[in-house]
Amino acid sequence: MKGLINTAVLVLSKKTLVADAVKQMIYQNLNNCFVAEENQKIVGIVTITDVIRRAFNFPKEKLKTLKLEKIMTSEVKYASLESLEQGVRELNEKRYSHYPVCRNESRPMTSDNLVGIITTADIAKKHIRNCKLV
Repeated sequence: MKGLINTAVLVLSKKTLVADAVKQMIYQNLNNCFVAEENQKIVGIVTITDVIRRAFNFPKEKLKTLKLEKIMTSEVKYASLESLEQGVRELNEKRYSHYPVCRNESRPMTSDNLVGIITTADIAKKHIRNCKLV
């Protein structure tokens, strides 16, 4: 189960411009980033899909100054290394596309406690490899 965790994560300030975040996601070959407060507490997640769906609802002149905090999904569920199997089940049942994984469930989700992320794409790739379809 731990083989599903992608440890390449990007954590940005909620004040980061959406355009800058997208550049960093592209540069790091990621389709999401975590959004943090100044104290490193994770307060949201932004995916490329969020950018497409939400950012383009803003007037064109506001796009240059649009910050992550305006388009992020702020209710972020997460699993710990101990509850990973439950997290994968919830990802599937609730149709989440991204599910963060932390070291310790009893600590708040901060950039220090963040281990990685599980995505539906990663699960599908692993399943396809295991079935030897590719």
